[in-house]
Amino acid sequence: MRDKISIIILGLVLSLASAQAQEKDINISNQRLSSSCLTTIDIRITERLAQKKDLIINYDYGKIRREGILMNVYYSNAVGKAQWTDFPSPTNIYIMPSSILVPINRWIQNGMKTNGSWWVRIVLLKGGDC
Repeated sequence: MRDKISIIILGLVLSLASAQAQEKDINISNQRLSSSCLTTIDIRITERLAQKKDLIINYDYGKIRREGILMNVYYSNAVGKAQWTDFPSPTNIYIMPSSILVPINRWIQNGMKTNGSWWVRIVLLKGGDC
């Protein structure tokens, strides 16, 4: 009985560790600023993400139809997340009431490498709570 419990616990730990490893490609953080919310989405361009063609990120903002949002997009390919440059043309990123569509495949066709050295940062500022 004790061995079965140990095996179950080991299986859970390993499955959680693999889920966390896959989530390292996308990191989302929210910061409350007075009466606004600053959301930062860091995306590490990897082979696993390249298989998806377009990446859909859950982002609940039903007020997009009535209220605006500010978006800036940056990329980094030199020193991990230490140095960011304005994204030359952040076209084809779509913000919808419940998600954000990110055109990973288009970026790869335009020269981004999928070896994990490229990062894209999407910064969103919206009114209201996080």
